Amino acid sequence: MHPQPDPLPTTEGDASAVPENVRACVTSLRRAAGEELLGVIFFGSQLLRTSPDRHSAADLFVLVEDHRALYVGLREQALVRRRPGLLRALNQLLSPNVLWLRQKGDDGPGCKCFVMLLDDFEHAMSSRARDHFCKGRLTQQVKIVFSKDEATSTRIGRSLELARRDSLGWVPSYLPLSFTVADYCLRMLEVSFANEIRPETRDRVRVVCEAQREYLSTAYRAVLEQAGPAMGVARQGDGFVRLSSAVTSPRRMYFRVSRLRATLRWLKYMLTYEDWLDYVVHKVHRRTGLELTISNAERRLPLLLLWPKFFRVLGALRETPRVDHKPEFRA
Repeated sequence: MHPQPDPLPTTEGDASAVPENVRACVTSLRRAAGEELLGVIFFGSQLLRTSPDRHSAADLFVLVEDHRALYVGLREQALVRRRPGLLRALNQLLSPNVLWLRQKGDDGPGCKCFVMLLDDFEHAMSSRARDHFCKGRLTQQVKIVFSKDEATSTRIGRSLELARRDSLGWVPSYLPLSFTVADYCLRMLEVSFANEIRPETRDRVRVVCEAQREYLSTAYRAVLEQAGPAMGVARQGDGFVRLSSAVTSPRRMYFRVSRLRATLRWLKYMLTYEDWLDYVVHKVHRRTGLELTISNAERRLPLLLLWPKFFRVLGALRETPRVDHKPEFRA
């Protein structure tokens, strides 16, 4: 067992900006992984306050030097049931792993932790990424709630900035010749959401965009002004103008592969995410109002028996935005 960690530091703003369940989770992660824990990034509905309820887990990216040290420590704290060796092996297959961590005796929502090596994280946020999974979540507003040291914080911040700049390689191709920063940010989120199967309704993208409007406007105006000229985007009055043509073939394939990999990750979550089925049921209800009751037989054999409910959910989500690969902007 690792020694008791020091109080949780905050890297942005005051401590009150970090919910108690996030602070408790980071303390458990530090106790479990010790020096192997490098950084924790807070993102998602609890950060943005976009209609979270009592079942809404806080979303955290957990960056480590070594997977096994973290999983051994979490098992010692009885926060995970799976064997560390299995979890480590799964982390090497379609990283990150997703875990649900909740303190003993706590009936709150806990935290949904996306665990990956820092080196893998840097690759996933770069232009060489194999899919859009990490970028789709972390090119929005985030908060670094823990970093091991200043050098690590710099590495994480650099990856976040590179991912925002990489959006210039594809977002403008989905826009008209002239567009505003608001157009850019909304379209970026539309495409990101559309290329995963998510239990989200059509208006969810606009809700998420509006909740972080000030952050997105500031961050992506800087991206467009500083890196845009090298990528075929020029300033024009209060907005910008696109000089390049349609989405290129490599990007079309990138999003197709990304969607497939994101779907395959759901199979892995059945092994890594404690009570994954209840989480999905709660999220579907929160987003669509659809009430699902899961039988004991369906819990034992989900891959065989849950297909009727799966298609029922897809029907409820049929208005979820789907984006084609044409350079057309929908206002």
